[in-house]
Amino acid sequence: MGKRSRKTNRSFVLVSILVGVCLLLSASTPILAQNQPKEIKIGILYCMTGPLASIARLCVNGHEMAAEEINAKGGIKSLGGAKIKFVVGDTESKPQVAMSAAEKLITKDNVVALLGPYSSGIAFPSTQISEKYKCPNILSGPVANQITERGFKYIFRTVYNATTNARVALDFVKWVGDKTGQRPKRVAILHEDTLFGQSTAKSWKEMLPKYGLELVAELPYQKTTQDLSTTIMKLKAAKPDLVLQVSYTNDAILVTRTMYDLDFNCMGRIPSGGGHIDPAFAKAVGKLADDLIVNHHYHPSFKGPKNKNQIANEKYKKKYGIDMDDYSGPAYDATWVLADALERAGSMDRQKVRDAIAATDINWNNSPVLRPFQYKFDATGQAPATGVFTQFRDGKMQVIWPEEYASAKVVWPMRTWKERGLR
Repeated sequence: MGKRSRKTNRSFVLVSILVGVCLLLSASTPILAQNQPKEIKIGILYCMTGPLASIARLCVNGHEMAAEEINAKGGIKSLGGAKIKFVVGDTESKPQVAMSAAEKLITKDNVVALLGPYSSGIAFPSTQISEKYKCPNILSGPVANQITERGFKYIFRTVYNATTNARVALDFVKWVGDKTGQRPKRVAILHEDTLFGQSTAKSWKEMLPKYGLELVAELPYQKTTQDLSTTIMKLKAAKPDLVLQVSYTNDAILVTRTMYDLDFNCMGRIPSGGGHIDPAFAKAVGKLADDLIVNHHYHPSFKGPKNKNQIANEKYKKKYGIDMDDYSGPAYDATWVLADALERAGSMDRQKVRDAIAATDINWNNSPVLRPFQYKFDATGQAPATGVFTQFRDGKMQVIWPEEYASAKVVWPMRTWKERGLR
């Protein structure tokens, strides 16, 4: 064969290879597109049945509204526009059931991450399962310190812990005492006896001396109790100026009604979130709640950029018929925190998602989140969130502190039942 013929053959072979490569590349593009996930399964772990079901529903509302917005804006763009899809696990307000539900979501439903649960007593055991299977888990409700003090790497909390919760409440007490000249001295702690109440009470007891306050009574009770007469009689006998309280919904209602029945009055009563934020509480006790001051995670009257809280609240109210609250607001934000991490991870690999969550650094100026706190996690998975204080007026809450968010002036000391025309 001549040289010219061999050169022609080599050229033909080279061209054939190049054409083949081009065809392969062009054919691979739709294959890659087809391999992009159409949905991202996220586990929602809440007590959909049981005594905390009403609170759980509010949390899920917040997650749902955020997910709908994320999906409507094109989903997770780094994953080809994949949409968030929730898979619900019911804890039934039982620790063992919560652990089983978490395991099912992770191992059988193959969720990328978990959101929830709400209560500390349920979150403490369920997060052990998340950690065991290395599944990232974002919490927007439980406050017990222990949840993020076990060296876990896959658990993240977007709300304050019990220590911050207690400290901020006492900072408020100092502020209102200095502002009005009416400073409480004698303090009673009234709390339900699960991890939520125990951890917050422990923090209060440790901090009271630093604020010049004297503990005159600590009164724990079972949250499922049907009678608190004896407990409130002991509270009345202790003659506190200030009552610091931790309760869920049913016991918060029972405490308030029993205080009224037994004519217990004091300078101020400050519950820490929990059941006092549940709309069911205000509906059940009506004007008996007036002057009550509540420390919690969120309120829709936060004055954020471009009135984003008010806009979000109107949308929420149109969708669910009620205002956003201490449960739905933080849950909404937690969903956006996860979406931000998924976008940066560009993957549904749990380890990559976990690493992206750990590197989160967003706030209400540069993302859709509603709360005025930086979402930036420390080595334990805790975000530096604090709280907001509201006071009941005619059965509705008004922000009173911090002052830059306030929509009303504080009433302090709180009026007696008689002064409020209830006796």
